[in-house]
Amino acid sequence: MVFENLKGIIAELFTADEDSITEDTNLYDDLYADSCDLYELSLILEEEYDLTEADFEKMEKFCTVGEICDYITQTI
Repeated sequence: MVFENLKGIIAELFTADEDSITEDTNLYDDLYADSCDLYELSLILEEEYDLTEADFEKMEKFCTVGEICDYITQTI
């Protein structure tokens, strides 16, 4: 459930095909994310999953969609 929702958020934010996003999708190599993109993603996820700024500091070290998904699943 978290992964499907996260896929939709990421697809919209990065204007990507939702079906092409997998847990192995790399934020930097596949979606060409930069720090501004990750900050915007963190704000969306903060509201969606009630995360904190400390969570963003952890998430900015993640490279794949799966790593973010795992973190959210463990946190909520």
